[in-house]
Amino acid sequence: MNATSEQKAPRPAPEIPLSKQMANQQSADLIRAAKQAKARGEKIAWASAVFPQEIPEALGMVVLYPESFSAGVAARKKAGPFLEEAEGTLGYSQDICSYIRINFAFGALHDKEGFEEFEFPMPDCLLLCNNSCGQVMKWFENLSEQLDIPIFFFDAVYNYDEDGIPDYRMRYLTDQLKQLMIDLEAFTGKKLDQERFLDVQKRSQINRELFQQVVEKSLYKPSPATGFDLYNYISVMITCRGKSSTTQIMTQLRDEMEARHQAGTSSFRGEERHRTYWSGIACWPYLSHNMRTMKRSGMNIVASGYVRSWMLEYEPGDLASMARAYAVSVAANISVPEYAQRSADMIREYGCDNMICHNNRSCKISAYNLDCGRHLILEQTGVPCVSFDGDQSDYRVYSEAQFETRIQGLEEILEGKEESGHVE
Repeated sequence: MNATSEQKAPRPAPEIPLSKQMANQQSADLIRAAKQAKARGEKIAWASAVFPQEIPEALGMVVLYPESFSAGVAARKKAGPFLEEAEGTLGYSQDICSYIRINFAFGALHDKEGFEEFEFPMPDCLLLCNNSCGQVMKWFENLSEQLDIPIFFFDAVYNYDEDGIPDYRMRYLTDQLKQLMIDLEAFTGKKLDQERFLDVQKRSQINRELFQQVVEKSLYKPSPATGFDLYNYISVMITCRGKSSTTQIMTQLRDEMEARHQAGTSSFRGEERHRTYWSGIACWPYLSHNMRTMKRSGMNIVASGYVRSWMLEYEPGDLASMARAYAVSVAANISVPEYAQRSADMIREYGCDNMICHNNRSCKISAYNLDCGRHLILEQTGVPCVSFDGDQSDYRVYSEAQFETRIQGLEEILEGKEESGHVE
């Protein structure tokens, strides 16, 4: 057989970093803990992504996060049966958030034959915070009625004020946290130990600092990682932010990224010619296509407002400080000018020369912020920007051809700026 007719040997699968193996084990341990708690007759909860987790953690409650579950199903390209069930048998509109449709369908299918691989124990209560969007409130209200279980609600209140949260609203936020403690104590039959509560807050802040160190490794030029890597660790900060296992994972991830930098290597499998700011949630079903397409154009995601949403910074022991963090950490709960300012600051800090916006069909508030705030960002930074249509977990909305065309167009703009000497 001559050289031209020889078949190429299959490319070996990339080695899974130890930090990712640890994160996978943490996820499996969380599901196991939920099943064991149910077997013991203890109450477990489903929570919205940015709920004040310190309180249930201090009470020893096992908490699962359906948004992370839906994202994981979509990333594994297994959302189809759930979306079909939601829109068919259950009769929900495609205009509803795809995370919600997957979750509602899971509730109907989880105990059916063929769905055994999707382990996610059903809840005894719901923990809701409205700092991410308005749809999540209707989502949990629907679940509460269908499952006949209570909701414990923290009202973060939309922040119109760029100058800070007024005193009267801070009192409202802080009093809610106090009431949450009382209500969850009554529901679980457990007493919240204040020393344990403080320990959880301290652990959450240690993990926040470690995650910030991880994200700031992308300040290196070239970055030792791609933003697509960091998306895979967001669930760690969502589901287990107050746990020591997260400290171990984030320490390992930070050290892996520093080791790559010292060795002059990167998980970005290409030449980093352009540094990208990604605005919006990840397009989970097409992460690999996003990454391959951008790699061909030398574009590496080094900054993302979505990734930074999980850095809730506050002073342990200061309940008002914690309440403020939950009210302002998520871009969906702040004004458009504030959102634009945060984005522009990151673009400058990380040396980004372009911006890609995911016009997410599911996340209406994200799309609103992009449409209304993009011109403010561009006025401050001058970087070229493109947007593409997609969805966080509904694979039918995305067009590979459109994404490729938009990236190609962006590359041509960047090359034109370089040739003319007008590089920012």
